[in-house]
Amino acid sequence: MDRQKQTGKFISRIAENLPEMNKEAMQRWIDDPQGLQEYLRGLSPEFDLLKFVGTVRVDGAERFVCDDEALKKANVGWTGSNFDRLFKGKVEENVSATELNIHKLKKPSVDQPIRKELGDKEEIHLVHFLNFLKNQNGGWCIAYIRDKKGKLWAVRACWFSVDRYWDVAARSVKHPFGWSAGSRVVSRK
Repeated sequence: MDRQKQTGKFISRIAENLPEMNKEAMQRWIDDPQGLQEYLRGLSPEFDLLKFVGTVRVDGAERFVCDDEALKKANVGWTGSNFDRLFKGKVEENVSATELNIHKLKKPSVDQPIRKELGDKEEIHLVHFLNFLKNQNGGWCIAYIRDKKGKLWAVRACWFSVDRYWDVAARSVKHPFGWSAGSRVVSRK
């Protein structure tokens, strides 16, 4: 098949599988072709997205409950409504101390290619993520964590340097908008 014909078929396939999106979201992509190109580039599995930065040892817990006290200990000063609904009250038991891998996102990307590159190491415990945050003070961190019902979510933490606390939120791993280059991705070793 020649390249022009293949490109046409590929564009048709994209159009058939677009997620439902409102007019404003569509217009943002129309007005920002460079942003769209970066987003689409992030979908390509051919790119090497993650740069290994190092490992960090974190404590586990015999019994961990995600409540206001646990969040305060991790220096979390604000949580999004999704995080509250999905993770507050979550109990994790018999979670051993472990080492986490830290990667830096080299290019903007959505979750699927990041998760694919992490492979079976993508998912971590919430107690590990919060214990990781205790010893950090800057930037963006992304981790893939299961909620109270067992569904996997992208949990992100953003450091507010003025207030000196973490802002933590959760969003679907199928969210159409990606993460910025430079974000740290936390996974199992």
